Amino acid sequence: MIKVKRNPLKTIQVYHGSNYKIDKFIHYDSDKYKNESYGPGLYFTNDIDIAERYGEYLYTVQLDTKGFINKKSKIDKLLILKIIDDNLNDIILSNYHENKIIARKMLIESIFNADSYIEILQNLWSEIFNMKSKKYLEECVKNKINGVTIDLNNNLKYYIVYNIKNII
Repeated sequence: MIKVKRNPLKTIQVYHGSNYKIDKFIHYDSDKYKNESYGPGLYFTNDIDIAERYGEYLYTVQLDTKGFINKKSKIDKLLILKIIDDNLNDIILSNYHENKIIARKMLIESIFNADSYIEILQNLWSEIFNMKSKKYLEECVKNKINGVTIDLNNNLKYYIVYNIKNII
């Protein structure tokens, strides 16, 4: 009897539209992203018609969604606190209070003042990384946050990829 190995990856087919020819998906070195409604990353959708609206070139890829956060994901407070503390500095704290202990507490409250894990990640990008996308993406991937899934109406989904290794 031959045993069939199952693919352990949970992959889905998604689409990306662009005005540029893309040989390989990479994150830009620049921190000046455009059309970042939900933060930095490479945007894909499950709707081919939506993707076609973004440019003359259409790309179809398989996406491994392991490590993706969605609106229903349970918030890992310890992980977020670790990311905060690993990237905290006096300049960030000075935006909140002159006392570092009070400032850290206020900063943490502002980051966690959100309704979902995705919103907490957006706050983290803004408050800790000052919207410096490259460093934010690197830190998320290092901590096994590979991207986010945005569920919109009528089964429309956006997938924002942080870890380009998830694009197959």
